[in-house]
Amino acid sequence: MTKEYVPISPKLDIANQNTMDALKILDEGGVEEKVTIINEIKVQMIDILNHFIGCTWGAHYMTLFNKMIIPYLDDPKVLQFVLKGPVINDNKGNVFRGKSGTKMYEELYFYLKRVEAERFKDFLSSEFNRA
Repeated sequence: MTKEYVPISPKLDIANQNTMDALKILDEGGVEEKVTIINEIKVQMIDILNHFIGCTWGAHYMTLFNKMIIPYLDDPKVLQFVLKGPVINDNKGNVFRGKSGTKMYEELYFYLKRVEAERFKDFLSSEFNRA
């Protein structure tokens, strides 16, 4: 008999409440704990990106970016989903559009070019046709 799949509920609200707890586990936790946190970061990446884009607290903004987005954002579809949502609006400066209807602004594009995953970099250059 096969068990029904039950998705794992996040143990931490990484984007908003438990950022430092997650980072402490990444720095000091055991292998299994680290794998669990990395998987949760990837599952919660939409929330992390939305929080990053809307965040006005520089220390938190940069921590999310440097410790979670740069190393673990590897699925362009996640970014595409976020960039089609309401988080990018005209309050962010000069908003420009990508080929698939995504929205972007210069400062965010500047940051996202630093994400490490090669397929992510390919998506950015293809979607926005920029150097």
